[in-house]
Amino acid sequence: MRFLIGILLLLPVAGVAGSTFDLQSEAREWADGFPIGNGMLGGMVMGGVESDRVALNHNRLWRRSMERREFRVAGKLGEFRRQFLAGRFEEAGRLIEPEVMVTGGTRYQYVNPFQPLGDLRLEFRHQGEVSDYRRRLDMEAGVVEVSYRAGKARYRREYFASAPEDGVLVVRVVAEAPGVIDGTLRLDRIKDPDCRITLSAAGKEAALSGLLKEGFPFAAVAQVRSNGEVQASDGGLRISKATELTIVLTMATGAEAADPAAWCRKRLASAASFRALRDRHTADNARFFRRVQLSLGDQQPPGTPYDKLFDFGRYLLISGSRAGWLPVNLQGIWNQDLHPPWDCDYHMDLNLEYNYWPAESCGLSELHAPLFDWAEARIPDGRKMARNVFGCRGIFFPIVADATGLGNLDNLCYSWPGAAGWMAQQFWRHWEYTGDKEFLARRAVPFHKEVAAFYADYLFRDEGGKYAILPSLSPENGIKGRRGWMHYTTVSSTMDLEIAREVLTHLIQACGVLGLNPPEAKRWREILRDLPLPRINGEGRLEEWPESVEASDPAHRTLSPLWGLFPGDRMATEASPVWKTAARKLLEFRLAAGDGDANGWVFPWRAGLFARLEEGDRALEQLDRMARCCVNDNLLPLVTDWRGQGRTAKWFGSKKILMIEAGLATPAVIAEMLMQSQGGVIRILPALPARWPSGRVTGLVARGGFTVDIDWSDGRASRVRIHSRLGNRCRLRIGEREREFATVVGKSYEFAGGGRATGVARVGSAPETRFD
Repeated sequence: MRFLIGILLLLPVAGVAGSTFDLQSEAREWADGFPIGNGMLGGMVMGGVESDRVALNHNRLWRRSMERREFRVAGKLGEFRRQFLAGRFEEAGRLIEPEVMVTGGTRYQYVNPFQPLGDLRLEFRHQGEVSDYRRRLDMEAGVVEVSYRAGKARYRREYFASAPEDGVLVVRVVAEAPGVIDGTLRLDRIKDPDCRITLSAAGKEAALSGLLKEGFPFAAVAQVRSNGEVQASDGGLRISKATELTIVLTMATGAEAADPAAWCRKRLASAASFRALRDRHTADNARFFRRVQLSLGDQQPPGTPYDKLFDFGRYLLISGSRAGWLPVNLQGIWNQDLHPPWDCDYHMDLNLEYNYWPAESCGLSELHAPLFDWAEARIPDGRKMARNVFGCRGIFFPIVADATGLGNLDNLCYSWPGAAGWMAQQFWRHWEYTGDKEFLARRAVPFHKEVAAFYADYLFRDEGGKYAILPSLSPENGIKGRRGWMHYTTVSSTMDLEIAREVLTHLIQACGVLGLNPPEAKRWREILRDLPLPRINGEGRLEEWPESVEASDPAHRTLSPLWGLFPGDRMATEASPVWKTAARKLLEFRLAAGDGDANGWVFPWRAGLFARLEEGDRALEQLDRMARCCVNDNLLPLVTDWRGQGRTAKWFGSKKILMIEAGLATPAVIAEMLMQSQGGVIRILPALPARWPSGRVTGLVARGGFTVDIDWSDGRASRVRIHSRLGNRCRLRIGEREREFATVVGKSYEFAGGGRATGVARVGSAPETRFD
């Protein structure tokens, strides 16, 4: 079929259909709630009829109790390497172990944990039997709704965390019958021996003030607006004879003010009306949410609503990551435990980066900002750690960190230099998608240069004259036959080689874009020239390590050696079919060994790898497994197989443990199945599953400054629209046809055509090609 091309104006997106998710039961436990948030404030809404709870979190409420240790072991690096290269692994480990504990040890604390602030608790007295209950999350509006009938009266509640400019959490209760709302409001917090809590109530206000034993304060203040009677009673508020009531609540910590309660009251004094708050909030939420729309029609089997999971992942990022605040941790901004799993920290060997996979491709670029701010704030500590631990310039980030600093080392952290390099990829992605040269020059390049300075000192030449990375690690897979402190340590793991190569390659490319010729560039090129490529064995399979070793867990959940395929790009471009084939063989080898200790976030990464291999059915199979095992009834992603299907790790028995990465990564992976743009290349429907024969997606973002809309039917693209934000050249292939053309800033280009559901569009410098 011929291509048709036309230039269109970019039309505003209409309201999003089907962006709601309904349940017909109250939340039985915290993980069954619906999350609300604005980046600063988080709430988990239970939606109970007679007894309701909103679990409260503040983005900056972390303990400040840990001792950040100084690991001055740089002088031992040379001897460590000599012992290791001589095969004396235990001797090498004994050099460092007295000062750096083995993973899982309790000699010292890794990080400060993220903390719950408290709970807003509502009790209602109803007359008559309760019926017609519904709990709904409206993801476009960013509002949770609860409705039910009690006797002759119908009740409706709304909950939202307002737009960041207002910074309040709002609960609205309305009854259809006059004067029937009768209940109490109180604030409280889980019993904590390390925290002093003060509760108070006066007039129409209830307050909670807390002081952690290390002296860090926090507070929540709630004010009631109602047409009924409101009285302070027993540290809470009694509401009676009301037809409607609005609760406006805010929270603060010592990071905002020395007196958080006073800070809260000042904010509440200027809070707008309910209608103004709701209107501003829904407009703010919708401006992000509406940028991308996905419709897969009625072709999905029950229990796997991928359009809903796509929407929900974007909703979580919109709710949990806003400029000026901290980035998304292991549970976003939602946590009810004093000692949460993994402390709700920042893991940089996958989890933190994983959380931001959808930021650029799914049109949420501004929400990437907290990650950049946080990473740049860690540079001074990263320099200190690089110097003290390895005697190197530049920055070294350990695997774990928290709100205010880098975590303490264990043997995994000591042996893995790749965390800062993976973080650099996030900066590069923002540049690739936005084309923001100021960001590239002022933020991306300086961060990359810090990482490159570390590699320039850390790498050394082996006996063959090639550069080697030691210690190195393939997070977090161990090596069979090695014990204790040296269980994970290797030389030049495949992942470390890929990250180092990418950092230096991107730096050189950035200098070309910016017209720079720094003196360090010669050294970067020298390292790239002599940095070995990962090993491919005699069977054509990519290996995890260059050594002839076996994995202690062949089915390990992490897919670190496949980093160069996804989220990296080198193995996924058209110029590297050998590497793509080798990566496929390694993925097959890993899956053939079983699931091992796989957990929720494993499945989207596998799906992303299969998407890069253009195997849509297999990508969808991995998402199916995630949905069956690790997605709660409310769409929240859980760490393990809480339904007991025997497919994933059982680290917490049957307890539902939120771990947010799988939810955030799902929209990014679905986007990869529908459109890819690695290596300067956009692919249209590269990994479309047979089960999605027809559908529509609008607003996906491609590298080079393009937004992409695709309609497809019978497994073929029927309409593609490319909108040019930057005026770059574009080369497009739909089915078997491909063309390259110039674009104009702000113009859209529409193509109608058929063919097999694969294709390519490239930004380049080739002359414009006329369309037939």
